[in-house]
Amino acid sequence: MANVLGLQKVIAALRSKAAKHIGDEGRKVACIVGYTANYALFVHENLEMRLKGVPRPSGLGVYWGPNGGPKFLEGPFRMYQSYVAQMVKDALAEGRTLGQGLLLAGLFIQRESQAVVPVEYGDLRRSAFTILEKRD
Repeated sequence: MANVLGLQKVIAALRSKAAKHIGDEGRKVACIVGYTANYALFVHENLEMRLKGVPRPSGLGVYWGPNGGPKFLEGPFRMYQSYVAQMVKDALAEGRTLGQGLLLAGLFIQRESQAVVPVEYGDLRRSAFTILEKRD
């Protein structure tokens, strides 16, 4: 996995912000959605998309197509932010735990992000994961 400078500081800030909105339980559980492919971060942040539309050497489609683009994880989360929040609220109203609600929302974001991952052989798409992290 790529090493991103300052990533732990960003994660800590996000956890702190979440805890303020959710309370003590928010400090004990988190849902993480990501990609493990070594090049996932590069592709996610590559706003240039220089080869967009160029046929791939393998003959399998074109670069960045047909629906692929950068910010493939961030984009769906921004687009569905209020929907995801409502998913968690609904899960809590139905008697599910916060962790269960977050996991449902995380799996939704994973599925939506996989739909816009620019892939040739599916390695990046297959590296997607959603996990529930519990802390003491």
